[in-house]
Amino acid sequence: MNQIRSVSIIIPTFNEAEGIANTIRSIQDSISEFPTFEIIVVDDNSTDGTAQVVKEFTFNDPRVVCISRDHGRSLGASVGVGVRAAKHDAVVVMDADLTHDPAYIPKMVDKLNEWDVVIGSRFIRGGSMPKLGHYLSSRVFNLFIRATLQTKVSDNLSGFLVFKKENFSNRISNAIFYGYGDFAIRLILYFNRKGLHITEIPISYKLRTHGRSKSNFLKLLFKYGFATFQALWIRF
Repeated sequence: MNQIRSVSIIIPTFNEAEGIANTIRSIQDSISEFPTFEIIVVDDNSTDGTAQVVKEFTFNDPRVVCISRDHGRSLGASVGVGVRAAKHDAVVVMDADLTHDPAYIPKMVDKLNEWDVVIGSRFIRGGSMPKLGHYLSSRVFNLFIRATLQTKVSDNLSGFLVFKKENFSNRISNAIFYGYGDFAIRLILYFNRKGLHITEIPISYKLRTHGRSKSNFLKLLFKYGFATFQALWIRF
């Protein structure tokens, strides 16, 4: 088996100008061991100049690409744009606010030498979230997703995962990448139905290092519940 050494990092953004430079720097420091990598920032029509900050901070660095979406604001669609643009063997999807620690990336990519998909999980031994209430609610909800869709995954909404690009078909991307964080449910379901080998590693979520969360936790649980039942009828 050939060792995976080239990586595409997908970062969807919306109004992350305050911290996006630090996020990019942290990722670069964490993946410096990889001889070939690219960081793809997909900006969802930010109103605070996020895309401009990325371009100024990474001036003349061809390994950092900023793609701007100018219609139909959607976290899922932004991730899809990045995945379709990815050129390298391993595709990493992560948040822009450093709640996902880039230090886990090398270990996750290394696991791809044995597995097809690696998920950063809050709900296996060693994983954690900073807020106990959110941890417990998310844990119960993930048990519901796992039982409903039979994914055998403990954290279907982590949003921090790595997969081999060869195992993903751009042809079906529109059936997966839309909405908000519910894209992760459909993506994992797709991999599961393909019979791919999926593993999880424990990760500790961090509090945002800048700005404020753009999501309402209770509203998201309702949306994700609807997306879970909807996913039962998807034909990939």
